[in-house]
Amino acid sequence: LAMMAAATNALVGQQHRARWAYFASASRVCTLVLVLLACSLALSLLHLVGARGEPGPASPAESAGPLVSSSALTSSQVPYLALVAPAAPAASYADADVAIAAQAAGSSTSTLHIPTWHTPLLHTPTHASAAPGGSVCELPEFAPGAPRPHISIYVFAWRRLTSLIRLLQSLAQAEYCGHRMPLTILVDGFALPSVVQHVKGFGWPHGPLTLLIQDEMAGDGSPASLGIRGMWINCSRPDVSDSEHVLPLEDDIEVSPLYYWWLLRAAAQYGPLGDGDLMRQRRLVGISLYTPRLNEIRYPQVKWLPDAHERAPAFLLQVPCSWGALFLGSQWREFLAFYRQRVTPPFFNFSQEATQRGVGKSREPLGDPHLRLPNSRSNVWPRSWKRFLIDFMYGRGLLMLYPNLRGQRSFSTTYMERGGHSAKDGREESSQALAVRKDIDPLKTVPLVAASQVRAAQHALADLPAFDSLAVFDLQHERRPAAALVHQGFAFTENVRWWGQARASRDATGRGTAAGGGTAAAGAAAGGAGPASEVAPDAATADRFKGTGEPNSAAAAAAAA
Repeated sequence: LAMMAAATNALVGQQHRARWAYFASASRVCTLVLVLLACSLALSLLHLVGARGEPGPASPAESAGPLVSSSALTSSQVPYLALVAPAAPAASYADADVAIAAQAAGSSTSTLHIPTWHTPLLHTPTHASAAPGGSVCELPEFAPGAPRPHISIYVFAWRRLTSLIRLLQSLAQAEYCGHRMPLTILVDGFALPSVVQHVKGFGWPHGPLTLLIQDEMAGDGSPASLGIRGMWINCSRPDVSDSEHVLPLEDDIEVSPLYYWWLLRAAAQYGPLGDGDLMRQRRLVGISLYTPRLNEIRYPQVKWLPDAHERAPAFLLQVPCSWGALFLGSQWREFLAFYRQRVTPPFFNFSQEATQRGVGKSREPLGDPHLRLPNSRSNVWPRSWKRFLIDFMYGRGLLMLYPNLRGQRSFSTTYMERGGHSAKDGREESSQALAVRKDIDPLKTVPLVAASQVRAAQHALADLPAFDSLAVFDLQHERRPAAALVHQGFAFTENVRWWGQARASRDATGRGTAAGGGTAAAGAAAGGAGPASEVAPDAATADRFKGTGEPNSAAAAAAAA
């Protein structure tokens, strides 16, 4: 009995000690986890304070970090991860740019506000695009015999001098490696004299420069002011060839020094861009310089990060980019013809924009309900050219190519300076001539690929997928097969065709015949054309274009129809 009692006590003691040892180990593990969580929280708070405090968020030109996930890199690529644009004293940037802007504006420097974190964007560095390890001009895309698409740049200017200076400097500092790039600057009517003065004094070293100043052209029958929509629609000839590609840029955009290289890289992989039949077969409308962080089709806009949905360095999206994109000549020409038909009554009436009611979710849609896209916020956008390009792309199942670098680092960015479309729901804000916006939205102003990141960009974009292997996202930013978008667009345009035929049958008057042009509009969207007798506009319809910033020629309207 004594031995049994002793053994029992020993066993109980051992279990008791084991239990306490287990609890002690668990306690130490919990303590370690709590310490790690506290450190993580402290680092997050420090990052948040640094991101929201003065002098402001890092500018796109200064943003650092790898272009692709480090897990996808080999050891030979690791040295390029740390390449960032070198920082220089802010005072040197600010002093030089204040003097430039003040001289162009004919005013004192005290009226020019340039936040300190913006000054590197205005800096004119020494020609230092040659990153450690080589120059961009040594890349295969600039080799003799490499594809060289015909690209024309169009810059839109009006009353934002500082923004215009930033854009023109970024274009001039970009790498072209001897390629000639035609540049056209369009200055809308009633522009600031300082803007006109700066444009007239601007030198473009990379090719021919054309200045189109609306105030000096108004005497030849042109409208006094085009507006932002009219500048987009009228920037190029309506009959551009398949091999003439259009790069329109609003003045609150900035481009990366490597933007042209990215276009050449995409052309080498997915071209030839001048082959109109191939581009129509692939339903490719253009190549974006910008990578989005938002789904602007939904209301309210929601955050959408492409690299969370697709790991490949490029993807296709059914939404066009207006913040820096190359539009292919074959599709741009057909869009302009579609646009001139789409904006005529009964399809659309510009006077409705002046009486549009509601705000936010209750904003009144514009145009006939039968032509509105399903679940698209673009239906409410006033003064917008882009909403009609979205219609065009939706009806034909067209797509735009986008880069997909880590952190949405892009080859262009926007600052959403106050002006024609910067306020909520596309309403206007007063333009600021000699100031740049301080309340930058990081979901719209994405970081730029720096000149010194040429090798990192080359590695990131070296293995672009074959075109048929690219991820495809529809208007709602949902992943879909490309063929499904074609069928969806065909069904939509067939509904428009049915509406036009039904309307024509109800109304035998001349207006009913014009309304029957729904057949032609739907046919244009689907790639076909309706009978000429159903779409020929009368002189009164063509005259409505005059003074609205839209095409103002009856002959042009008839030809487009």
